[in-house]
Amino acid sequence: MANSNYVQSFRHLGYELPFNLDYAAFGDKGVCISLWRSEIDRRGNAPFDTRLHADDTGLWKKGPTAKRTRLLFKAMVQHEGWVDAVVRDDRGGRKGAPSQPWNVAENGGLKWRLLDVTPEGHFVADLQRFPDD
Repeated sequence: MANSNYVQSFRHLGYELPFNLDYAAFGDKGVCISLWRSEIDRRGNAPFDTRLHADDTGLWKKGPTAKRTRLLFKAMVQHEGWVDAVVRDDRGGRKGAPSQPWNVAENGGLKWRLLDVTPEGHFVADLQRFPDD
């Protein structure tokens, strides 16, 4: 799927995003999170760790982060850490900001998997080969 807006990207993966500024959604398939392309690109081949690679973590105590933190813990417990992802191209926060759903098939069978989540909302995620059903 080419660039689409944020809400459409979540829908493409089968999730409804109640508010267009939410960072995560829960649905029948599991949990879907948003990631900023600039942040995941700077990690190199290392796992993505929000304590090392994310910007503006001081803002995380507000609204959408609390919801995402709950959903990250849910993904760890109910889905062995596997999450779907929407990758955002900019930090504008605009409803129409370009984004793409992470397509496992188009990315060599790799899917985002949480390795650690803290009560403050920080997390470590890595790309791992998703097991075939």
